[in-house]
Amino acid sequence: MNLRYISRRLAQIKMALGLSRSPICANLRLTYRCLSVVLLLISVPLFADDFQSANGFYEKGEFAQALPVYEKLVQANPNEAAYHYDLGNAYVKTNQVGKAVASYLRAFRLSPRDGDIRYNLTFLLARSGDELIPPGIPYSVFLLAYSLSGEELSGLFWLSFWSFCVLLGVYLLDSRRAAIGNAAFTALCLLALFGTWRWMRATIEPAVAAVTIRSDAEIRNGPGVNFSVGYTLPEGRRLSVLTKKGDWYEVAAPKEGVKGWIELTSVEKI
Repeated sequence: MNLRYISRRLAQIKMALGLSRSPICANLRLTYRCLSVVLLLISVPLFADDFQSANGFYEKGEFAQALPVYEKLVQANPNEAAYHYDLGNAYVKTNQVGKAVASYLRAFRLSPRDGDIRYNLTFLLARSGDELIPPGIPYSVFLLAYSLSGEELSGLFWLSFWSFCVLLGVYLLDSRRAAIGNAAFTALCLLALFGTWRWMRATIEPAVAAVTIRSDAEIRNGPGVNFSVGYTLPEGRRLSVLTKKGDWYEVAAPKEGVKGWIELTSVEKI
């Protein structure tokens, strides 16, 4: 089996085991940890052949042949950051910058702590005149905001919410239990922390995003080719999707500070 594949699986298992350091809900963590390890181990042989085949093409420089195999892996495993990352690399090698940026962005959302993903995404965005870290946001703040994936952050937020609800209910039934009251207050503080964290992430990255996948992506003043072109964007530029009408998206380009309509075929939605 490919050592590169195994090493990534082991890294994921290590990350799952690392959740045990949290002092909250030990039994739930243990169950989650065991299930995560079992599922990861089971999934290793399922797509190993495709992964080895794609890597074989890639290592021989046959990038066009590697692409459909990587795409198949991504379709079967949409929550696997490593596959999105490898697909992005293959897109780079075939000069499809926009699709590469889209793949790296998906990988980054799933695994924001991965330095390789962050480096490649930053490099490719710079080529298209964009930047990963918005102006005015310190690098350390950005790293802190993305020290957890969106899924991890949402999980902690809702865990804090329901913990607070349960503990508050128990405390209201018997207010003499000071320890329960303290635990409810702690859960409330965590809820505020993770809620603020989610809000901070939302201000950095739009909820619905897209990437231009054509070098002459035109933003028009209305949803149709009969409307005039207001702006032309390079390939690989990130956009915020506002609405959809027929075969057109209404988008905002934060870098240029403009809004308009762009054909669906000119962008790839994240």
